[in-house]
Amino acid sequence: MEKALSVTKLNEYIKFMLDNDEVLQSICVIGEISNFKKTLNGHIYLSLKDEKSSISAVIFAKYVNKNLAEMEDGVKVLVYGYISSYITAGKYQLYVCKILPHGEGEINKALKKLKEKLTKEGIFDPNLKKDIIKFPKKIGVITSATGAVFHDIKSVLKRRYPLGKILLYHVKVQGVNACKNIVEALHCLNNMKDIDCIIIGRGGGSVEELWAFNEECVVRSIACSVKPIISAVGHDTDYTLCDLAADLRAPTPSAAAELASVNIFEQLNFARNLCNKVEILIKNKVVMQKKNLELIKNKINNLKDIRISNMKSELSQIKSSLKNLIKNIIEKRKQTVKDLKSKIIFLNPHNILKKGYVLILDDNNKIMSDENSIKEKKKIKILTKNRVMIMEVRNIKNKNNNHYI
Repeated sequence: MEKALSVTKLNEYIKFMLDNDEVLQSICVIGEISNFKKTLNGHIYLSLKDEKSSISAVIFAKYVNKNLAEMEDGVKVLVYGYISSYITAGKYQLYVCKILPHGEGEINKALKKLKEKLTKEGIFDPNLKKDIIKFPKKIGVITSATGAVFHDIKSVLKRRYPLGKILLYHVKVQGVNACKNIVEALHCLNNMKDIDCIIIGRGGGSVEELWAFNEECVVRSIACSVKPIISAVGHDTDYTLCDLAADLRAPTPSAAAELASVNIFEQLNFARNLCNKVEILIKNKVVMQKKNLELIKNKINNLKDIRISNMKSELSQIKSSLKNLIKNIIEKRKQTVKDLKSKIIFLNPHNILKKGYVLILDDNNKIMSDENSIKEKKKIKILTKNRVMIMEVRNIKNKNNNHYI
């Protein structure tokens, strides 16, 4: 007889089987909401149904505020979550981690609502956009390692900008944990000092598949990024809120790689052409400067000759003026000497003696010009034209104011 299980053991075994089933631990379900009920503690209980069946579901409070879908009976939604069992009741149900609107009308409505909210906060302000570095040393790429996005980006960079390094940060690009992975990747790459630019993207898909790039947490992380970000989500016609928050939007991942770098070979050709042009300009400039220098040299020589000629002429004039000046000075000096000679001759006592005058000298042979200096009984010398007589003064008389000895 087989060993019997208790109800609890059975329910525990069923839960174990459900929790270890890879398919059931990450599923996406489309259905219509029914039996919608929100409890006081914030949890939501509901059922998802289609034309033939339904399944119970629960959204715990921590996930409620992160979902944009309008949740009420009759609304069609896309649900991400996992299947597990509630042991006490022996009931399996869908545990919802994310709920999105399903159908074009509901999706557009949710997107419009979030876009208006973020626009009012200035998240999409063009003035906040950062410039993309033209010559990045390292580019961070946030995408799935299994998709074609990284391959396309790597091929483009290898072809046109082999100097740059690429760092892949693998993330889920859709599903329950996609937004969480993307936010973590943005945070990690922003903390790397050697990252100059970040490309975030994935291949094309439906609106639901691209929804991770419309998530509020992802959009805010992109807007707050310190590093410049290029968004390359989907194809040219696909637009997400990430495109609006990023510093630059690329229509494809390959275009993003081109926007994140320059064509180094075109730059080299441009540099070579520029060097050639500069070399030609320098040579032409040197030739022109040589010509100008020659002209200046000729002008200087001409000015030098003119200057020398003028200086010679001026020097000749100065020389002639000096000669005339010296001649005049000499003539004046000659005349002065002549005049002085005449005065000296005129004042020579011996010349006076020739006229019949006499000179009276004292004992010291000094001329006695004052009659009062002649004293009686003193010897004096009397000089005439031809004789010197020594006499003694005997008597001095004054007659009519004339002196007689």
